[in-house]
Parts: sequence; C-alpha cells; structure tokens
Amino acid sequence: MIGRARPGHAGRAVRAYPGPVRIAAALALAAVLALPAEARDVSGVGLADEVTVEGRTLVLNGAGLRRKLIWDVYVCGLWLEHPSHDAGAILQDDAAWLVELHFVRDVDHEKILDGFREAFERNSPGQAERLRPGLVQFHDEVMSKLTVHRGERIAIAYVPGVGSRLTVPDGRSSIYPGKDFADALLRTWIGERPSDRGLENALLGR
Repeated sequence: MIGRARPGHAGRAVRAYPGPVRIAAALALAAVLALPAEARDVSGVGLADEVTVEGRTLVLNGAGLRRKLIWDVYVCGLWLEHPSHDAGAILQDDAAWLVELHFVRDVDHEKILDGFREAFERNSPGQAERLRPGLVQFHDEVMSKLTVHRGERIAIAYVPGVGSRLTVPDGRSSIYPGKDFADALLRTWIGERPSDRGLENALLGR
C-alpha cells in the first residue's frame, strides 16, 4: 500500500508510509487521496488514527491548530511509536515519530525555516549553531523558493538509524541524520519553550 488510508481495527483509519526509497512519492500521493473513516478532524483536516513509517506502526498522539497572533497557520498532528503524555519521555525515547503540518494559509519557506531557527535557539541552547547545517540542507535540497499553499502539507518523519526526513508538497524530500537534530525539530512543538503552548498540550493529549 502506498501512502493511503485503509480501515483499521474497530473502524480506525490507518495510513501506510513505505520505506525510504518510495516514501517521498507516497507522501505526495497521499496528499491527493481521500482518507476514509478519519479518526479525528481538526479545523476541517482529517487525521488518520494510525500510520506506518518504514514498517513501524505509529499512533496519533494528539493534534491541534497552530496559531500565530490572530492567524491560523496549520493543523499539526503528532504520531508516535510509543504514545505518551510526557514530553520529556517522548524526547528521551529513541523511537520513530511523524509530524504533519497541514497548512490553512500560504506560508513561504523563509517563514517556515525562521520558525525552526527560533525554536532551536529557545529549546536547544548552546546547540543551535551545531544543528544549523541540518536546516541549511533542508533549505538547499527542498525548500529554496518554496511556498506552501493552503491545503498542502509538510511531513517530518524520524526513524532511528535513518534520520529526519522532511517531505514537501511536491514529493521532494531531504534526510538529515542524528537523533539530536530530530529532537531539536520535535522541541519546536513539545520543548520547554514551544512555539504554541496550546498546540503543545493538544499534541500531548492533555
């Protein structure tokens, strides 16, 4: 199965993400396929109850709306291999996770990357410069001159031993190794100083 939902047990929706060679195409295909029997709806965006990433089953831990000042920016979903309400435990665990950002307004690549840079500085003190090459790679390989439009999504998946894969709406992807970089990305939403405290609580199922 390539990037589409299938009914799970007890009516749960399941979406499959295949291995590293085909995951980018799968994500692009999934973006245009209807997802039946969605487990959760957030601001009109349907999110599957379960996904599979490189053979690992991930469960929807939480989802919510990212707001900045008065604007709604994106619906965010967090899927975990080991669901938890504890941000510290999630970050300590070397397990797979997936974050999807479903944009509800147009956002250009610089604003997206600026958000990650600011989160690195807030939540990874003393490490931001060391982690910067990962963001530079993401920019150079897939995000340069990119504008994410309303209704499109970005996916970030971490798998131990593989790294963090950023996939943009046209199916291109970039992967950067290391759990420290993956943790810095995830702290954007569930770190000690997250971008949006209300969204953090939603992602942690609080």
